[in-house]
Amino acid sequence: MIPFFSLLLWILLTYWKERWLTIGLSLQILAPYVHLSSISMMVLLSWPVAIYLIHLEGEARMRRYQITSNGRRRNTCCSMLMKLRALQVAVGLPFFLILLCLYVVPFGTHSPCLQEREKLAPKPTFFGHRGAPRLGPENTIMSFEKAVEYGAHGLESDIQISIDGVPFLMHDYDLTRTTNIKEVMPNASSRNPSFFEWSFLSTLNAGKWFSDAWIKPFFHMKPLSEADKKRARNQRIAKLTDLLKIAQKEKKLVIFDLNSPPPRHPSRKSYIHLVVRVILDSKIEQHLIAWLPGSERKYIKSKAPGFQHVGTYYTLKELADENITRINVDYKRLYYNGLRSNSHTAENLPAMKLYC
Repeated sequence: MIPFFSLLLWILLTYWKERWLTIGLSLQILAPYVHLSSISMMVLLSWPVAIYLIHLEGEARMRRYQITSNGRRRNTCCSMLMKLRALQVAVGLPFFLILLCLYVVPFGTHSPCLQEREKLAPKPTFFGHRGAPRLGPENTIMSFEKAVEYGAHGLESDIQISIDGVPFLMHDYDLTRTTNIKEVMPNASSRNPSFFEWSFLSTLNAGKWFSDAWIKPFFHMKPLSEADKKRARNQRIAKLTDLLKIAQKEKKLVIFDLNSPPPRHPSRKSYIHLVVRVILDSKIEQHLIAWLPGSERKYIKSKAPGFQHVGTYYTLKELADENITRINVDYKRLYYNGLRSNSHTAENLPAMKLYC
């Protein structure tokens, strides 16, 4: 059994490493509530435990009296008395130790929910990830407008390039999940979206999967109003220029994952130049673009010096040399690895913003 449990523990620690971190971070927030709930539960349990211990004490006194009054049953009564005392210890001592631990837990607990108002960090800004995907079909105009309506600081999306060179918004590497491609062209439903012309992509419906689904796309998703259902049903695949128009009008920051076209695609080697040209032609203020792709940064800086460059796991020297003022990282990897530094410190950098 020991080797089995050792193997199970190793698997949990190795393959559930990120989940343990998530549990730990969650407990920082939930710890005060868990603590108060545990104290309340122990107080309620104290009554039946106390009644049971009193009952055992009565039994023990009766056995002690039998020992003194009946010499012939002395050995039997002594054995029963020892068992009763052991049972009292087995029930009462763990209960007392658990209660004691619960009372001293607050001295070693650090929760971001319990601190003085003056020490609170600034409220974090949030980005609309593919817009507001619980309020409208992801990566559609409706979704981004909903994100703006709910106060998003910026808008995030995913860009792919059509076969005829039009940047459009699509996360998946096929069209089956978020469009009606199976109804229109079922034999090509698994084809990469970048191998379709924009004239065809623009005809696909990108909202019925969201509004008419039997199963909600997200857990705890609120029901849509009839007006929103009708609007969602009419959504189409959006172009990059559609997103830029919304961002320019509302003065929202734009950040995106730029997917490299597949092999044999005509824009395979020029897609970055193509996207930069589309952005510049849209006349959006350059400071509203948070440039995430790490390729061809020198070209980007020469063509669009106003773009805000976003980095990932670079050294502090690299961040300073590249003039990167924003970091986009997975909080779990940041927690485990931290920011690498050579001889530089955070004071050498300009004001940086962290997006996890």
